[in-house]
Amino acid sequence: MGTPCTGLRPSLKLNVGDVDAFRTKRFAEKTRLGRAPAPATLDKEVELLKRMLNYAERCGKIDRNPIAKASLLRRSNVRRSVIDEEAFARLLAAADEPLRPILLVAYDTGMRKAEILNLRWSAVDLQARTFRLYAEDTKTEEARTIYLTERVLGALRALPRAIADGPVFMNPSTGEAWKEIRFMFRRALRRAGLPTDLWFHDLRRSFVTNARRRGVAESVVMRLSGHKTRAVFDRYNVVEDADVRRAVLLIEAGTAAERSVSPEMDTLRSEPRPENEKAAKTGGFSGTS
Repeated sequence: MGTPCTGLRPSLKLNVGDVDAFRTKRFAEKTRLGRAPAPATLDKEVELLKRMLNYAERCGKIDRNPIAKASLLRRSNVRRSVIDEEAFARLLAAADEPLRPILLVAYDTGMRKAEILNLRWSAVDLQARTFRLYAEDTKTEEARTIYLTERVLGALRALPRAIADGPVFMNPSTGEAWKEIRFMFRRALRRAGLPTDLWFHDLRRSFVTNARRRGVAESVVMRLSGHKTRAVFDRYNVVEDADVRRAVLLIEAGTAAERSVSPEMDTLRSEPRPENEKAAKTGGFSGTS
């Protein structure tokens, strides 16, 4: 039995060295973005091969998984790019007209690109200010209601709506939903003077991080963005030193507010306790060791 990454070589003759050779070969290749595949991508490919061989072993097709001990690279590929409101305003102004409402929806709702491009007018309720995504429309296969901001509503009302159940974001050249917006997005980045290695998906991370920084509870942000697990959500929720400093200021402000409401607490804290009270609380021991 051969595998896609080992050609026709029998699976039982594979070893850990073959896995290393495969990864070396893959690192020399180029993706459609013109760079080597990420270590996490290669980990997924090796994990898939290991699962295939484990399944073959359970089915009695092979006696053992010969690459069971092959280790993964496990290099972090967590992106930390967050677009703030000022940068987004520049991006929006620089974008081609058809891309602007798509950018607004992505930045203000955190929807995935496929969810946006596949959106149809039958899922839009402008009066209720919502999109309704059904299970088959989402990556997690769970229905979700998207609540819209005022500027997203304004952008939607300005769009042509020739067909009742047609695509919301229609390519005027084809009359169909947009299939690929990558080139428009990169052109907008260049015009706006923003790093060209930003991804459209970074708009989703920006939504999560900005919402949390503006005080929205993380459990609510997860529901808005459609993240099912905390582990995946944490990859999108970028916490920086400025966030920690802001948290300390909030704690101090809260403490000051409580003291202003109950000033007697400061008095109680500052009053010395009688020696007999100290002894009672320490079992008669008041010295130091």
